[in-house]
Amino acid sequence: MNPSARVERDRIPRYLVGIAVVLAGATICEIVLRTFGPLVGSNGETLVFQGEFLVGVLTTVPFVAGIWYAGARLPQSGLDADRYPRILQWLLRGAALSLAFNLLLIAVIGVASLAMFVGWVRWSVAVGAGLGLVIGVSEARAVQNSVEAELARSRTEHLARQRDLLNYLNSFLRHEGLNTIQIISGHAKLLMEGADPDGDVHAHSETIYCRSEDLTEVITDIRLLIKVAHEETPLEPVDVCEVLRGEIEKIEDRGERIEVVESIPDEAHVRANSLLKHVFGNLLANAVEHNDSDAPRVRVSVTRSEEQVTVEVADNGEGITEDRVQELFTRPDSFATDHGLGLFLIGELAEQYGGTVELAETGEDGSVFRVELPRIEPDTRPVEPERESPNQTASGTASE
Repeated sequence: MNPSARVERDRIPRYLVGIAVVLAGATICEIVLRTFGPLVGSNGETLVFQGEFLVGVLTTVPFVAGIWYAGARLPQSGLDADRYPRILQWLLRGAALSLAFNLLLIAVIGVASLAMFVGWVRWSVAVGAGLGLVIGVSEARAVQNSVEAELARSRTEHLARQRDLLNYLNSFLRHEGLNTIQIISGHAKLLMEGADPDGDVHAHSETIYCRSEDLTEVITDIRLLIKVAHEETPLEPVDVCEVLRGEIEKIEDRGERIEVVESIPDEAHVRANSLLKHVFGNLLANAVEHNDSDAPRVRVSVTRSEEQVTVEVADNGEGITEDRVQELFTRPDSFATDHGLGLFLIGELAEQYGGTVELAETGEDGSVFRVELPRIEPDTRPVEPERESPNQTASGTASE
């Protein structure tokens, strides 16, 4: 649609208001003319209080008021603006057809006076325009409801196909991708261990092994992203403290050089699911893997209030550069192994649980990431994830 046509379309509600004002003005002018002008009776009597005129005015008012109301409320009605011209067409057609039909009746039946002719014409235009408007709005709403229903059906079918495709992709990555990479990694490690440490075979084998491990991490992140996008497990009470202790234990098992300082209460429950461990697992892994300190130290603290659980993960690394801060939780444009999907996944999961994650501090002394989640009672009933749309009725979830 060209700009001029779009502007004309958007003016149609004002046109409807204008038509209502014109019809109301015509009625007022007719009253004035029946009182003081050429439409007075032959003996000079006022014709305003004649029965047929009063009935005509009273039956005209609802239609005029309806046209004015439609013009005033049309932009807020939820109807697509592209349907406005069709509504106006119905109004004009209704007015024209009603006028033509009533002029035919006038020609056949005849009228007793000019005042009666004017009143009849005014009434026929108002009633016809009002009825045409009702038909136009009803048609527009029926068409829009039909289109929206078809779009919803198509969207549901698309989501079902997308779900099936993602299920297949997840399964393929697990059975074909990861298994193949593990074989490559295993053989590369054997070659590396059996080769001369200073030779080319060892260097090439080490490169293959390292790249295989990087690719394994990327595929694992992609599979987790698929699961996050389609996780339908009901959210239920999960003890953050228990999850944190399990993830801390995994970090401590990596080596003796890692020092973890804990400040964790006995329990703190939030509404989550089995994926919550990935939030803290990723934060703890980042605190260690991107820490160039000779003695990596991670501080984990949990504070509780009546409504919220706050978890902070701090490290003693060199901090995060300013140019990276702005894009920490955004989806990466590429799957470079030094960026990954970790923090993006953390943000997606925190949002799914009704919480937030942010970089609270960063500098030469290290960085602090803060996760805030709504606190609930342990016996709170499970609920379905709030982010799911009612139209997403496709069955099946991505397999683990």
